[in-house]
Order: sequence, then C-alpha cells, then structure tokens
Amino acid sequence: MGTDWIDVYQVHRYDPAVDLAVTLGALTELVRAWKIRYFGHSTWLVSPIIEAQWIAERRALKRPWTEQPTYSILTRGVERDVLPTLARYG
Repeated sequence: MGTDWIDVYQVHRYDPAVDLAVTLGALTELVRAWKIRYFGHSTWLVSPIIEAQWIAERRALKRPWTEQPTYSILTRGVERDVLPTLARYG
C-alpha cells in the first residue's frame, strides 16, 4: 500500500463464527506495533458492539473507536439502537 501505517482500520460485517476476543487481540497488537492508529467496526449490531467493549475491558485490550453504520434518509434504524449504545460507551 506504500504506507508505514493505517490511520483507521475498519472491521466490516461482524462474523459470529470468529472469536471476538481473538479479533480484538490482533487489532490491539497492530495498534501497539504502530501498524494502525485506531480501529473500528462497520454495520455491527448492538450486541457485538457491547460484547467488544466488555471483552476489551476485561482483557485490557484496545476498544473499537469508530462505527460506520448504514445510515441514510431511508435507513435510520441506527438511531434507535446503535447510536445510543455508542454514546453510552463513549
């Protein structure tokens, strides 16, 4: 890619078959190695967002910093669940 690091790495589409603790551990290692500065997720439901926060806290891992939801004038469901959850966890 011709760069020394990635500013924001987005994990798209939550996969329940993949252990979230392993994913957070790998992303934390990338942050600690200065390969990525921040990471987040895209189009995740509330349940895995909350689970990621709990796992990060319990295992001293980095927390996701961003969420890239599907959001438009026609798709506004994110306002009911995801945005309040993100606000609650900072």
